[in-house]
Amino acid sequence: MYHHMHVFHRADDLGSNDFKEAEKESGREYMYFTKKAFVVENIISSRIGYVPARITENDLAKCLENIKKDKKGSMIIRTHRQQLKRQFK
Repeated sequence: MYHHMHVFHRADDLGSNDFKEAEKESGREYMYFTKKAFVVENIISSRIGYVPARITENDLAKCLENIKKDKKGSMIIRTHRQQLKRQFK
């Protein structure tokens, strides 16, 4: 969308007013998709800690597999070993 907006802007700079509306429309679409990408990047960053350069089908499949493998239930903290250490002190 940025490329289209840029091309229409250059046509306007060359003196053609025929593409003014196309430039505005491509600019609106560019802003719309840029905002959507920003939202998605922020969600990804908050969930995995970074934003990858690209996300492939393979990446999504691995992520889904990790979600399915996730242990169900709460985390259990073992205290038995700590109690044994205290007995030998």
